[in-house]
Amino acid sequence: MLQLRLKLSTECKHCGVKTDEFWLWEHQIQEKYICGNCHFQEVILTGVVDSEEIDPLKPKNK
Repeated sequence: MLQLRLKLSTECKHCGVKTDEFWLWEHQIQEKYICGNCHFQEVILTGVVDSEEIDPLKPKNK
């Protein structure tokens, strides 16, 4: 069973910090997250930068 992993862009509505390097599994998506800069739970997702389907039962190729 494939699982979708998403690379997302985010923005903190409290302090304004933005990133586009936020990786989550599809089942981890929530409405808001805690900011690593100001520690308020005001980080929202602003878009999908990239995604990949991963088979958790298949080992990674190195």
